[in-house]
Amino acid sequence: MATLKEVINKINEIVSNNPIYNQFGDGNIWEVDGNSDIQYPLVWVDYETIPHNIADQSITLNVDIWFVDLVFDDESNELDIKSNTLETAIDFTKYLKENYNNLDFYVREGTSQALSFSEKWNDKVAGTKLTLPITIKGAGSRCKNIFV
Repeated sequence: MATLKEVINKINEIVSNNPIYNQFGDGNIWEVDGNSDIQYPLVWVDYETIPHNIADQSITLNVDIWFVDLVFDDESNELDIKSNTLETAIDFTKYLKENYNNLDFYVREGTSQALSFSEKWNDKVAGTKLTLPITIKGAGSRCKNIFV
């Protein structure tokens, strides 16, 4: 059975092997705001702001994966960023479905959502937020119930 940490580490590994992205981070997305050490383009995984679904023998982690890049002062590249990051989100989802659905976790079919955004954090940024449900098989079956 995979854990939240193992899923995040796998996403980090995938992003780190992609030459387009310069930085990976995880936690609450608002940690990016005010951070002056960001190296764009950035991928950020937020697993703290959406509830997870617990069922018998599985848990579905609902994670937001933010694909973010820096907008020029004149905003001339904003639409390009949104377009490119949307394509990246689609490719990322396909990659996970094709390469990781036979492991201890998988992306639930037909339930991903993508949303383009523009934000003014420390920097003016834009991109795509991908909401991705990742189901971990066998959750809760690792050890006996400690609350009995």
